[in-house]
Amino acid sequence: GGSDAAGVTMAELSWAEQIVLSRAFTSDIAKGQDGVRASRMGSDKPPPPPPKNGVLEAWERSELRGKLSLPALPNFGSLLGGGSPASSDAPLAMALMPMLDSFNHRSGAKNGCSFDPERNAFVLTAGEPLRAGEQAFISYGDKGNDELLQLFGFVEEANPHDTILAVGLAEHASGVARALCGGRDAEVARRLGLVEEQGVLPSLEAAELSARGAPVGTWHALRILLGSADEVSGAGASILARPASLETEARCWAAMRTYCKAARSAMGGPRKADLTELRAKGCAPRRRLALQFRSEKKRLLSELEAALGAVEARSRKAGKPMAS
Repeated sequence: GGSDAAGVTMAELSWAEQIVLSRAFTSDIAKGQDGVRASRMGSDKPPPPPPKNGVLEAWERSELRGKLSLPALPNFGSLLGGGSPASSDAPLAMALMPMLDSFNHRSGAKNGCSFDPERNAFVLTAGEPLRAGEQAFISYGDKGNDELLQLFGFVEEANPHDTILAVGLAEHASGVARALCGGRDAEVARRLGLVEEQGVLPSLEAAELSARGAPVGTWHALRILLGSADEVSGAGASILARPASLETEARCWAAMRTYCKAARSAMGGPRKADLTELRAKGCAPRRRLALQFRSEKKRLLSELEAALGAVEARSRKAGKPMAS
């Protein structure tokens, strides 16, 4: 690393690494990906590759290599609306694009960046009218807040792509099933066995919930656990991949709503308390970020709970299950 590297501490190196990784991306286009070629004056030469990465060579020789890791970088194409991730066996190519990396993220942003082979350059285009002085956003991709926080260090409010891992949903649903079955543990175990046979146990144990609902497999598992005796007998377990009777669907919606309440409670109380603390002066930056992240998960759970209540109301009115 040179004579200057001797004075660099581990904390400083880690800080520098995070600064670069939060703004760097990889670009297959910059490497001359097949199908993306410059057409200036009829040339079929690809855009020039980035300079040879001496940083990586130094990193390979460094004693710190085993102490710090370089996670996968966002791919330029997927980050801004096109292209595919870089090949896993391709050499590491970090790229920083001045000014472009200063654009903030907003889900659904209409502005985008593309490669113009005529100019041999990346061009940022406004997808909708912008007023003078108005901030222009780009989308970093359809990412939930977990990924945005990990890769870029921020949380997006009302993120339409946010999800939450439903930790404890399987246990919660089993408890509801136990009450439905009159405390008969053997019947609950039998139903859990059917859930496993249908291949939807992972959808129950590791369900990713959004404000709009749950995976199809999660609802299938809940119907098996909470269906009527007739519905889960014989070949009924496979049929329950589709909406069942209105009463069974209502039990599933109710179980998910009570789970949402319990999950919010486990996060330390109502979202309003988090927002009150966020508005208070003197909230430390790291705590502010943690509160923002937690409050958005609570928002998601509240919106899901409300959406399921609305679905049940519509279904009751129609006299049949409506889509959840």
